Amino acid sequence: MLINLEKTPWPWFGGKADAAPDVWAALGDVDHYVEPFAGSLAVLLRRPHEANRAYHSETVNDLDGLLVNAWRSMQMSPDAMADAASWPVSEADLHARHLALVRWREERQLEHLMGDPAFHDPVMAGWWAWGQSCWIGSGWCAGRGGWHVGADGRIEKRAKPSPVGTSKRQLPHLTDNGRGVNHGVDRKRPHLGDDGQGVNRPQAREAGVQVEHEYHPMTMPELRRWFLFLSA
Repeated sequence: MLINLEKTPWPWFGGKADAAPDVWAALGDVDHYVEPFAGSLAVLLRRPHEANRAYHSETVNDLDGLLVNAWRSMQMSPDAMADAASWPVSEADLHARHLALVRWREERQLEHLMGDPAFHDPVMAGWWAWGQSCWIGSGWCAGRGGWHVGADGRIEKRAKPSPVGTSKRQLPHLTDNGRGVNHGVDRKRPHLGDDGQGVNRPQAREAGVQVEHEYHPMTMPELRRWFLFLSA
């Protein structure tokens, strides 16, 4: 069974996927739909009506630019974003990327996104999607924790949490076989049955004849197909 291409490749705390049919039943085929919080676009992506029609529009909203960058990168550079999102679950990488994303946001990249319609950063977008898939609950990239990068380049905890440019120390999500782009991660030991799950399952790999000294790509073809579908 292939990946559900109409599903966002990262989870969202408080997502409305289950409520989407009821929302559209209540709203009907409106001329202008507004998604107030564009976390996973669960309701918008499940709209049952025909897309790309004249005189119909859809608007999504974001607070700090991280979501806009993710969806803009998904549309404009899906392959590069898929490359950045392809990474094993690791606590060290989770904190490093978390802090890098918080710094990126604090560098006023939202203003850059607002000033240039073509500006996007697919690496940061891929890291954001990967981290959102590792993170437990809410608070990913909130920047309200007590951890930051010290003068020696190492992560350290402040005496008191700082509201800006810091990270909350948290373990990566490992239960229920993973989520989003990390779907397939198992608890305590790697999954060995049925040749892999999630982005690592056989359906995500490129079929073909084995050629000596050639290896499968780091980014699985099915993940690229998923991102390309959402790009379209």
